[in-house]
Amino acid sequence: MGDQTVYLDTSQPLVPREEFYDETGIDGAVIADIKASYEAGQGFLVVDRRDSVMPYETPFELVSYDFAAGEGTGTPIPVPAGKLVVVGRDGHGAAELPITVSRRHFGLLYNSSADLLELSDLQSANGTYVTGTVQRERPDLEQLERVSGMISMLTGTLMEEAAVKRDGYELPSEPYPYGKYREHHIIGRYSDSVKGGVYGTWGSELMVVDDESLQIQQLEHEFAESLPARDETLEPRTLLITAGKFAARTLAYDLQATHELSKPHFDGGFDMRTIALSEYVRHGVGVCRHQAVLTALLVENMIERGYLRGSVNVERNSEPDLQSAHAWAVYRDDKTELIIDPTNRVVDTRARAHQRTGWDYTVDEATFLAI
Repeated sequence: MGDQTVYLDTSQPLVPREEFYDETGIDGAVIADIKASYEAGQGFLVVDRRDSVMPYETPFELVSYDFAAGEGTGTPIPVPAGKLVVVGRDGHGAAELPITVSRRHFGLLYNSSADLLELSDLQSANGTYVTGTVQRERPDLEQLERVSGMISMLTGTLMEEAAVKRDGYELPSEPYPYGKYREHHIIGRYSDSVKGGVYGTWGSELMVVDDESLQIQQLEHEFAESLPARDETLEPRTLLITAGKFAARTLAYDLQATHELSKPHFDGGFDMRTIALSEYVRHGVGVCRHQAVLTALLVENMIERGYLRGSVNVERNSEPDLQSAHAWAVYRDDKTELIIDPTNRVVDTRARAHQRTGWDYTVDEATFLAI
């Protein structure tokens, strides 16, 4: 494999600073994760230290990271402006690096004038794989493309077949625009259904919507019993408010309890583990992503029962300035589009929901991917 370079946009964090600090105690936003092998459970996080509370000598650091354990390992590698940092067993303590790292594996250079990180594979034995906002050619900043998911990579050839064989990931196809993982369709913005699907974000659990489980069946029955008789005069917004309130009541927002329940199932590199939605229902806790997915499931049931005539999906975005991320459901029919945000108790248009909560519900078409 010859040398190859891609460019990372530092203004588009993969994980906002606040979210990453809550998960790991490390103060900084994650710009990208880099793995030194296609199936590595360990790798590196590119951490932006420029807004950290404690001053750092360099704007970025490479943190050796165990994705299965969800924690940093070894001594961080500083990434100064204008100086190429070569990562490999020749230049760093071999004991602190993943075993898949070559003697000279990859190089990272921060170009401060363009505010870009240049990542190069240095003819490594196992390849270099990156998840982040990247461009293969030196980019115009207007044309950066989000690359995410299980086949994001920096190699000479695409490893799609290996992804299918080794990891249970199936490539996007009709009717699964985001592909499948271990027989579950991946839930994204344009998924036709959340039922039986799997939803996840970087560093979180992969949650399976086990709608055929007894726990979820009982919950759906309880929700159906709470609905009024079908009536053409019922406004969609009234029904959506009912679904959002029911989801928020079922899954009380509790960041710490949800973290403890989710942590054993956090993203383990390319060996991702799943947890059922019914587990969160059984414990009665969740955060915005769990509440949004449950809301979408309840709305989908109302559509199937004839209460509504539209479609429902789950969306998510992040706001770098707030160092935070958020998820919600969205309902569309031939007349309207309504945000359903159970966490903030809002059902409204995007503009009015933004006015009421302060959160920007805009989703960039070019950069959105659920998993």
